[in-house]
Amino acid sequence: MKSVSPVQQSTWSMSPSDQLAAVSDFAGVIQHVEPAFAAAVEKLAHAALHDDLTDLPNRALFLDRLRQAIARARRSGEPFAVAIADLDSFKSVNDSLGHQSGDVVLRAAAVRLRLSVRQVDTVARLGGDEFGVLLPGVGDAAAARQVLSKIVDAFAASSIPVGDGSSVALTISVGASVCPTHGEEEGTLMAAADRAMYLAKSGGGPAFRLSGDRETTLDVPGLPDPPALESDEALRLLARHVAIQRRVIHAGDALFCAGDCFHDVYVLRCGGCKVIRRCTDGREQQVSLLFKGDWLGFEGIATGRYLWDAMAIDTGELWTMRYDALLRAGTRSPAVLGLLHAAMSREIVRERDAAVAHFALSQMPRWPISCTGWPKAWRSAGCVPIRSRLKSRAPKSAVTWG
Repeated sequence: MKSVSPVQQSTWSMSPSDQLAAVSDFAGVIQHVEPAFAAAVEKLAHAALHDDLTDLPNRALFLDRLRQAIARARRSGEPFAVAIADLDSFKSVNDSLGHQSGDVVLRAAAVRLRLSVRQVDTVARLGGDEFGVLLPGVGDAAAARQVLSKIVDAFAASSIPVGDGSSVALTISVGASVCPTHGEEEGTLMAAADRAMYLAKSGGGPAFRLSGDRETTLDVPGLPDPPALESDEALRLLARHVAIQRRVIHAGDALFCAGDCFHDVYVLRCGGCKVIRRCTDGREQQVSLLFKGDWLGFEGIATGRYLWDAMAIDTGELWTMRYDALLRAGTRSPAVLGLLHAAMSREIVRERDAAVAHFALSQMPRWPISCTGWPKAWRSAGCVPIRSRLKSRAPKSAVTWG
């Protein structure tokens, strides 16, 4: 026999009028709770698809709208552009002013980006100081460049206040790709825009660049285009305006060590060196390799101490300059100031590339490598040693490896 719950028994024992009253009371509760429940669900859905700090769409929502734009382009031929923007020198803001000021800058940057484009465009925070912009209907290079130029100008126009009467002069570099000119797949378009942004940033910024374009850099009054850092012209320019200490270096020589007080910046006149990070377990982790024309030591500006070790890997010549003397020379010579700006921009890109490479390597699967034979895990994945493939293809008369 089917069991009956106490609630059912109490309900059956009630008179029809009492049952009707109970149902009315329950309906009233549902009517009262339902709007609050719906609001809670809507709030959770918004939080899942938007950035907590800036309230912009996050990467997941941005990519979803990008896929929708691709679907519309395939169905009706509607073109669009996708841009990736990255704040210049944002790391120095966090290091020198703190993460709270960095958050203020990110929120202000989000507002400026939003005001730089149309209401129908999507501005999203992809992570860190990187933003994405989706521009439906922008299908030709001229229209895309106009939007990118407007974004760059919005950041160059004025500084961002961070409280206590202080402000940060921050610029932005932007790269973009157009569908279908530069591709019709999500990964292709994002990679093209990201590559264009890095190329714009490597030139010193603030700049914008469309995939496949020559670099377009914002003109800063009084700051001429500097010569290439690795050129003899750049080195001669430094020698004319700054007191330089020259030193011959050999492989294994320490240029500076992590924790040393920051006073000087260095330029490789010739030769090469490596910048390494000391891990907590004592291992050395290479940050970058530097050669003629590369500058070293900028990472010590924010904290007053060098963060990494620098060691020569070849015989060469190292130039040492006092950082304060270099700044004074920049006030007298716009050409020196432009050279310093270009060197700092290159250092920022180099640090970011090193961080990305380190993260990518940390995510790679760790195959069990055997010293005595080809790893079984690789064989099971279909990877065959080149030597084995050559043996299987070589004629009997051919010489093969034993």
